[in-house]
Amino acid sequence: MTWKKMWKFLCSGFFWKNIGVAFCIIVFVVFVTLVSLRFATRHGEEITVPDLIGLYEEEANVMLNERGIVGVLIDSAYVKGKLPGEILEQNPQKGSLVKKGRKVYYTINSKMAKTVPLPDLSDVSFRQGKAVLESLGFVVGEIIYEFSEYDGLIRSVLYDEKEVAFGTPLADGANLILVVGKSYLESASTPNLLHLTRQQAEMLLTSSGFVLGAVFYDGTQPLSEEEDRLYKVYKQSPEANVDLSQGTRIDIWLTMDAAKMYEESEPELEEEFF
Repeated sequence: MTWKKMWKFLCSGFFWKNIGVAFCIIVFVVFVTLVSLRFATRHGEEITVPDLIGLYEEEANVMLNERGIVGVLIDSAYVKGKLPGEILEQNPQKGSLVKKGRKVYYTINSKMAKTVPLPDLSDVSFRQGKAVLESLGFVVGEIIYEFSEYDGLIRSVLYDEKEVAFGTPLADGANLILVVGKSYLESASTPNLLHLTRQQAEMLLTSSGFVLGAVFYDGTQPLSEEEDRLYKVYKQSPEANVDLSQGTRIDIWLTMDAAKMYEESEPELEEEFF
């Protein structure tokens, strides 16, 4: 084809008519594509992610579902001071803009407290044992001194008013009482435990520097804490108002018989009166 014929073809109406049709087709295809993408990606329909930290899983899911977002639990961890089931972390973070149907992942506080085995502290110094316990997450509360030829060494550990064997798993953050040996103990007057429950008597003894010794029940052993609180002290040994070394063990006798309780205390009252 010569240049003359080519130029004539380019200037013809047929050529420009086809160019126009092709251009319209391209514009139409681009328009349809953009509109389709707009609907497919929900352009402009962004949702703000709410703050889930501190909420329970059920509360969070209700809040997310109302916004068209899906909540997904991915992990649990134990954090002291947080309630079981409380949400600790979330992703995406609060305030993030997401599309409808987006998943929000969160971590909750474990409903089971982390447990830590009680380390063997027998014949370990008080300072060293206290440091070891605190490094494991335990709380060292009260210190009870007990006579021993080895001064300053841990003799036993109490949890929930009971001696705990070394190696026993305890809740992280448990409050422990250390029984520490002391070669010389100051003297103090033994408190009057009559008419107190076992729990009250033990608390009074501890605050006075003494240790609860043997516990004798009048009749059968109580089957529950509630039943145990019905028993009252009617006898103690050594007796009240006796000067003894702190750390001395005091034995107690308990009964639910009010007549027996006051029968045991009457002679002492009469002796004091005369």
